[in-house]
Amino acid sequence: GANSSGAKSDGKTAKEQQIPQDLFGTISVFESWRNAENSASEENIRQTAAPFHKVGKKAEEIQQHLAELASEYLQLHGNAVSLKAEVMKEAEHVEMARRTKDTPMALQGENKAPEMYFINLVRSFESDMIYCRNKIDEVAVCMQAANNPCETPE
Repeated sequence: GANSSGAKSDGKTAKEQQIPQDLFGTISVFESWRNAENSASEENIRQTAAPFHKVGKKAEEIQQHLAELASEYLQLHGNAVSLKAEVMKEAEHVEMARRTKDTPMALQGENKAPEMYFINLVRSFESDMIYCRNKIDEVAVCMQAANNPCETPE
């Protein structure tokens, strides 16, 4: 009988027919790809989670360092703002002193700002000097106690 499905060609069965060479090449490429995938899969199965945990730990350390840096930045920024305000205030005082330096207090009339500034400045210096004197006295007592451990200060 006639073969309408093309199972026979030139009187040969499908098993006896020649397979095209490009099909062998494709099969070879597929097999090498499959072997590479199997090797990679086995490699992934054999790996431990330790490297991933190390990466996570490093990420946490970096986040902690960033938080510390952010905190330090905010502190430094606050200090810079305070310093700027202090410098601006002192610049105003310098300008006031420059404008009024040659005018006697009695002739300044209602302008009491220079007098108040200098009174406050003297009070501040006096307070600082009293603080320093007290600290010097404390150190002297400590030094005396260190030199004479058996005696008590009077």
